Amino acid sequence: MDAWWSDPRHVLDVVERLLSALRPHLLGRFSDELGKLIPHRAAAMQTGDCPRSPLKVVGDQTIAQAVTSVEVQRLVDLSEPGKALVVDGVLGGVERRLVLFSSMPAVGKGAVLVVVPEDGELLTPELELAAQLWHILGTDAGQRALDPGPNVLAGNLAAATARAQAITDLGQTHAATLTTLLAVLRSGRLSDVVARRTAADLATDALLELKGVVDRDQALSEERAAAAFALLRTQLADLVRHTEVDVDLVDPVGDASLPQDIAHTARTMTRGLVLAALDRPATTRLRASWRLEGAVLRITVRDDSPEVTAAVPARG
Repeated sequence: MDAWWSDPRHVLDVVERLLSALRPHLLGRFSDELGKLIPHRAAAMQTGDCPRSPLKVVGDQTIAQAVTSVEVQRLVDLSEPGKALVVDGVLGGVERRLVLFSSMPAVGKGAVLVVVPEDGELLTPELELAAQLWHILGTDAGQRALDPGPNVLAGNLAAATARAQAITDLGQTHAATLTTLLAVLRSGRLSDVVARRTAADLATDALLELKGVVDRDQALSEERAAAAFALLRTQLADLVRHTEVDVDLVDPVGDASLPQDIAHTARTMTRGLVLAALDRPATTRLRASWRLEGAVLRITVRDDSPEVTAAVPARG
């Protein structure tokens, strides 16, 4: 360990620099200081106190851009609060030697740091000191999270809402794909060979689309209503083609421009209602339409099931 770390004044200077960092710069500042103790290529942090952006990554972009929250969550389950653990795990799609730092202070929900160290020996004194610094930083972050300003609260709420909407959208997309596959495999209109080939093509297309998924841009761009509905029609095309239900997707009345987030929400809601209706065994006919009345977009999904009220998804 560098002799500087034996000087209490140096350690206090490091702590002061860390605690004075603004929240967006916190991980980058800690990574810089940690690099003097444990040289590393990249660092990923996942915290329960930041609904705006719970996963943050800094360092080598070939690693940082490939890191996923699923990978980090699996590593979270291996971590121990207050300790630095050296483990073998997958980060950025590659199995590597990793160092896990976990903090669970008395306030807040804690945070886990995953570090990709440079090649070389990892010494216990450096690991223990780094774990203590991470705990101090985690305690401060938890305190900050308890008293956010109005602007932070509003931004966090918007971010959490957008993320929940994206999760709902992805869940419905996968549900539509699986429902379509089942409809193809159960169809009495297709031979076994054709059904298997069609199902394989659908699964391949779904996997290619999944690999190409990127974070959706929620900027204030506009989308024509007809184009937005045409995208919905495309998303449901395979399901409509193979279901036994008579599905009628009616082009929107009026072709005003919609904010992109409104168009995205309308597609998500409509697709959810269509899937819910098709899930009712008694449904034989279904009609979905949009109508623009000034600044109001009305979404209508009707079916002939006698239990139509049960087809309406519960509000979250």
